[in-house]
Amino acid sequence: MKKKKLLIVHNSYEIIKKIQNEYEENEFIKVVGTAIDGQALLKLNNLDNYDIVIVKNALSYITGLYALEILLKTTKQRPSIIILITPFINEFVHNKCSSLGIDYIPDFNIECNKIIDIINYAQLNKLNQSKLYFDTSAEIILLLKQLGLLRSYLGYTYFEYTLNVMFENNVNIYKKMQEIYKMISEHFEVTSTSVEKAMRSCIKSSFSQNNTFYARILFGHNIDSSDFPSTSIFIQVCIKTLKELKQTIINNNIRNSVRKI
Repeated sequence: MKKKKLLIVHNSYEIIKKIQNEYEENEFIKVVGTAIDGQALLKLNNLDNYDIVIVKNALSYITGLYALEILLKTTKQRPSIIILITPFINEFVHNKCSSLGIDYIPDFNIECNKIIDIINYAQLNKLNQSKLYFDTSAEIILLLKQLGLLRSYLGYTYFEYTLNVMFENNVNIYKKMQEIYKMISEHFEVTSTSVEKAMRSCIKSSFSQNNTFYARILFGHNIDSSDFPSTSIFIQVCIKTLKELKQTIINNNIRNSVRKI
């Protein structure tokens, strides 16, 4: 999957640096542009080279909203996501954002972590809205990647197999974990004990090394935490997330079909 190119415009060097560090090794998003004030933003001339644009409105020299208005006039390939962070919302700001097709977040002193969450939420929603069909196998692989599970661990293979089997057959959802371990062990011709240990180790080791956005929102996990979801909880949450995504794609397709009519 091609990385989405992010432009971040903020008057804090510290926040810009933290966001750059956050996405330095990210598989989905890469910071390719920054600006510290309105003049620096205008010097970009257009927004053709970006997929995601996050701009603080309260910038020096020229406001972020005014700069965006000028840049969009010369932009031929519009970014899929443009978000303005503004300390206040009035009728003028609301109407201007609506006319330009810009989303806005009202926040006077927004923290870096919240900006990162906004970027991740926006990209995730855009990704899901753009999907025309649900490919079970591909979505499971993507979900495990988003959660930070590492392919280098044997348990990853067990999770991928289990989610495919359980998603396609609802009866398997009601099985106890010992039955699931047995099912996996028989398929891979190993012991149930080794399967249980490998899956648990995969969660703990992967979550210890990765503090992904998805792991935080689905499990409340923090990389500094010693609490990890059990294998049972991990599987249940993954199945629930996949089912919700499938329904979202179906609903979006129905909505789009109705609009065409």
